[in-house]
Amino acid sequence: MARRSRSKKPRIYHIQSLERALQILACFSLRKPELSLGEIATLTQIPRPTVFRLLTVLEQNRLLARTEDGVRYRIGIRAFELGSLFLAHLSI
Repeated sequence: MARRSRSKKPRIYHIQSLERALQILACFSLRKPELSLGEIATLTQIPRPTVFRLLTVLEQNRLLARTEDGVRYRIGIRAFELGSLFLAHLSI
């Protein structure tokens, strides 16, 4: 019985929607804490309808929140919770 040789290379998985959602999150910074759908679409070069759907999912999962006027987005409480969890387990 012949053995299959296993490649030493790690498998690379490509999940486009996840990569795009992470691109959206990476748009936010101290210099740009609030962004509109149009600004995010421009920064990421992702089509506006796709950005809208991804923003909806990120908002439902509390990674993003809308500003009081409902037009712009900012980082949500869940991102803070995840950051706090990271800091709690960081040993310096």
